[in-house]
Amino acid sequence: MHARNAVNDVLQRAAGRTDVVQTSDQPITEPGSRYIDFLVPGLIGMGLMGGGVWGVGYAIVDMRIRQVLKRFLGTPMKKSHFVAAMMFSRMVS
Repeated sequence: MHARNAVNDVLQRAAGRTDVVQTSDQPITEPGSRYIDFLVPGLIGMGLMGGGVWGVGYAIVDMRIRQVLKRFLGTPMKKSHFVAAMMFSRMVS
């Protein structure tokens, strides 16, 4: 894309175009402004969240296979409390 713009600019100037305002590029050197500064923390966060979801999901599926979830349905515990306890136990351990 940059090469196409450069060639177009040269051809337009050769055809007689004059630029009213001269512009120039200035590199930004502020810390935290690069793309990689957002990419790496995002990838780490997504990896942690994905691992947490897989961990909780695997534990719940394993409980279902061992028929532990049937026993939990007979208790007066809410389903949301059960899922919250599973997530909390994964965060703590």
